[in-house]
Amino acid sequence: MSRIAIVGSGLAGISAAKALKKRGIKPTILDVGYEIEEEIGKLVNKLGGINTSEWKQQDVEKKIYNPTLFKSKGLPKKLFFGSDYFYGSSNSFYPIKYKGSAPPLSYAKGGLSIGWGST
Repeated sequence: MSRIAIVGSGLAGISAAKALKKRGIKPTILDVGYEIEEEIGKLVNKLGGINTSEWKQQDVEKKIYNPTLFKSKGLPKKLFFGSDYFYGSSNSFYPIKYKGSAPPLSYAKGGLSIGWGST
């Protein structure tokens, strides 16, 4: 029997896994799986467990914080609670090599969908 691996847990990877599962195939999903910084993760969980009318102003400010809105040339980055952890970056463990411009990539669990708000 063949084994199938899917690289990435973003929307495309999960969609592929669901389609294969419907056909009786159990793929293995390979993903680096970075998660948001611990402090921000605690805030996300806290706000997710209460009604938005109960959010404190300081927590709202942390949620919408985006220093790239005014400092960047061109389009600002989409951030998740002020964090850009879901964007990919090259490092010694996962080197990225390309010439010219390249589409964004992600090492985050859930991929770029984290920044789109779809998870």
